[in-house]
Amino acid sequence: MSEEKNSGWEVRQGRKCALGRFGGWSKRFTVLVLGVAALLSCGRDRSEKLAAANDLKVTMDEFRFRRSFSPYVFRGKTIAEKNLEFTCSLLAEKWMAQEARMRGLAEHARYRAQMEQLHREFLFEAMYAGDIATRSDPDRAMDELLRTVMADKTMHISNAAFAAMEQALAAVLDQKPFIKDSTRTLTEQEANRFRKTFADLQSRSLVRFANGDEWTVADFLLRLSVGPYPLPSPQSSNFRSALKHSIKKAAELEYLSRAAHRRGYSRDADLRMQEEMWSAALLSQALIQQQNEQITASEDEIKRHYRSHISEYTIKKKRVPLDSVKSSIASLLRQQKARQWQQQLLQAMQNVAWYNQDVLDTLQPAPSVDLVVKRHFPGRMLAPVLLPFAEFIHAAADSAQKPAFKP
Repeated sequence: MSEEKNSGWEVRQGRKCALGRFGGWSKRFTVLVLGVAALLSCGRDRSEKLAAANDLKVTMDEFRFRRSFSPYVFRGKTIAEKNLEFTCSLLAEKWMAQEARMRGLAEHARYRAQMEQLHREFLFEAMYAGDIATRSDPDRAMDELLRTVMADKTMHISNAAFAAMEQALAAVLDQKPFIKDSTRTLTEQEANRFRKTFADLQSRSLVRFANGDEWTVADFLLRLSVGPYPLPSPQSSNFRSALKHSIKKAAELEYLSRAAHRRGYSRDADLRMQEEMWSAALLSQALIQQQNEQITASEDEIKRHYRSHISEYTIKKKRVPLDSVKSSIASLLRQQKARQWQQQLLQAMQNVAWYNQDVLDTLQPAPSVDLVVKRHFPGRMLAPVLLPFAEFIHAAADSAQKPAFKP
């Protein structure tokens, strides 16, 4: 990840996680926390509505946060046009998330596990910002907090269960080669393959804690598959220690988040905003994935496309055989159908959408930081990437006649 800058402060990707040894990054993270707080509190009313579609809305808070931490390419547009396009995409993300909920995607185990993991991270972040970041020595304060929280949580890892899990994970991860000296997190497909191939391991006790809590292999695998816990290649001499380190980090986050909950940070307004933001992003992406998996191209459709575009498949007056281009045509048709589906879905939103044009015409967003990686959860983005949904809407967002008052 390249270095990203925003005015006078910077954030660089780090390898060290806040849950354990914190030296070196805490001062920069303190600036990051305060910078985010400034973004969420500066200027106009935080709850001012910028756009709405039925019961969905985009507030000033959401716009400022996502606009400052999202890579979004605008080609030759004015500030007003940029603001409108970005707000339209924010509203579209919520619209698609609403559709995903109606299809039951919010009940899928993967999504629920992702949101539970994010909730733990957000609780810790809120507690860090409220109790640690403003201390004169954040490193020392964090060390003291961790020692207090983990005082009665000593871990006892089952050697037999760990060895079996290590061997099983190695078998799964080895199916996708690693780049030399690289690390990566467990993918959803790999986690599913592990569960199916090594079903007998799932219920085995992996970790017992001094306070009486217990994790099975399945409990840890779930956290490993959705958390920012990268592993090196199973062929690396560091694989075993990295796996044990991931167990330690996952446990520390579990109990730190519980401590944050007891301190009342579950009621934090910014925490709720982050959860809603990530929920909409994950559900909209899950909807797109589901729809793409369901889209097919029939033999007749492929043949009709081939015949109607025969000049494109003719080289030096010689036709390219249909069989040799069938797969590429099928892929093209699926892409076209996917785009048409998104256009129809988002045009329905645009038909009932309202935009606070007076504010959007003059709103000056904070400088963009582009992609920002959290130092305390390496690999996790500070904000989800906003897809350019506005591009899928047939009519330009500013061409429709909008009411001059709020609905």
